[in-house]
Amino acid sequence: MGKKKYLTYEAQLEALGVQLERYKRLIENINNGRVENLGYDYTNLVTNIGYIQATNRYKWKNLPDNLTSDLIESMLYYKGAICLYFRGGTMYALPFVNSGDINIYGRFTKITPIAFNGKETTQPYKLNVNTDGVYNDKAEAVILYDSQPQINGALLPKSVLLRELNSNCSDILNMIMNNIKNSNKKLVFPCEDETQANQLRLDLDNAFNSSDNFIVVNKGSINDMKPITMNNDVALVSQSLFEAWQSFNNLRCMLMGIENNGVFEKKERVITDETRGDTIQPKIALNNGLEMRKLAIKQFIAIYGGKYPQVKKIDVELNEAFNPSMNKIEMEDNTNE
Repeated sequence: MGKKKYLTYEAQLEALGVQLERYKRLIENINNGRVENLGYDYTNLVTNIGYIQATNRYKWKNLPDNLTSDLIESMLYYKGAICLYFRGGTMYALPFVNSGDINIYGRFTKITPIAFNGKETTQPYKLNVNTDGVYNDKAEAVILYDSQPQINGALLPKSVLLRELNSNCSDILNMIMNNIKNSNKKLVFPCEDETQANQLRLDLDNAFNSSDNFIVVNKGSINDMKPITMNNDVALVSQSLFEAWQSFNNLRCMLMGIENNGVFEKKERVITDETRGDTIQPKIALNNGLEMRKLAIKQFIAIYGGKYPQVKKIDVELNEAFNPSMNKIEMEDNTNE
């Protein structure tokens, strides 16, 4: 059978089926509850969404020209904490390592900034509380935390905390794609040998820009070359999978302080307290991050505000897009006044 005869089936083939090798692998993985090695990877997509969300929650104001809001927030996303200090009349914000003892509260007393090009500063910088737990008026740097640290100052960055959730979201998107494909009827093309099968795949690829959407079966010597439709018992459950994806995504948002509809939400939400509870948790996370940033600014001004007056103008605020309900309340209050 030549190429011309194969192409007479174009109208029937459009948008149906997958190549046999991939189809077998998809069914086997789905039946066993596995989603690895399926040919799709949405991890980068989901990770990038989380990165953009996390690094745009806050807006820094009046920073020096060598620093920007996105630079600070990007470092906090990947490191969890950075240090602020002055060197040679220039303000810096960089990751750091511990360079001294811990104080009575378990926190660092000295740190050494680390540049991304691998260069270290020549000397450690003192922090504002010494080993005895007394305020150090000779402090040279402050630590800026992305969120409230644990008792010993340890803090997992958002990039690490979100990693597993990003992976779960990617897996669910994988399941959705495979479910949509496998819930359709499959049009199977039998071929006499591998040479004919390869020619058919090439013809399909030329006709539809891909041979992945078709099943080509090499069954040896057969007389009937007519395509057959293969039914399957895979139900279309993409809507339920999308709801599961949304629940995992809402959990990601909750972690970053972004308002959402809660996890495993009901199709009908009529309980006011339940909806309110879904908004309180993100606000706690979002406000905690804001408090950590404002605390670092306050400590930094206490150290350098006298010598560098421009430091007193530095501030940070919530990005309005990430806190619509709070902004709405503020607008209502202002209107009532």
